[in-house]
Amino acid sequence: HKGSEVEGVLYLILEEDLCKLDKYEGYPDHYDRRRITVYTEEGSLEAWIYVAVKTEPGLKPSRKYIDYLIRGTEQHGLSQQYINFLKSFRKN
Repeated sequence: HKGSEVEGVLYLILEEDLCKLDKYEGYPDHYDRRRITVYTEEGSLEAWIYVAVKTEPGLKPSRKYIDYLIRGTEQHGLSQQYINFLKSFRKN
């Protein structure tokens, strides 16, 4: 949502790799790709994000996907608060 904050990691990739990532993420059938402005400690920049196309009430990510996100947040040194937030989805 506009004005929301999220922790994450930004990658610089080539256009050809973006096309490969589109295929991997299931764009445009499963995910939509959108350009957003990201504000970091070093300033702002434009970035691509993927947003799920299917958004039904009660639709939740799989345990495998949550575990994948947690490993990534730990590897990249994101905050323990965010890691705990992700872990809370394991209980649901």
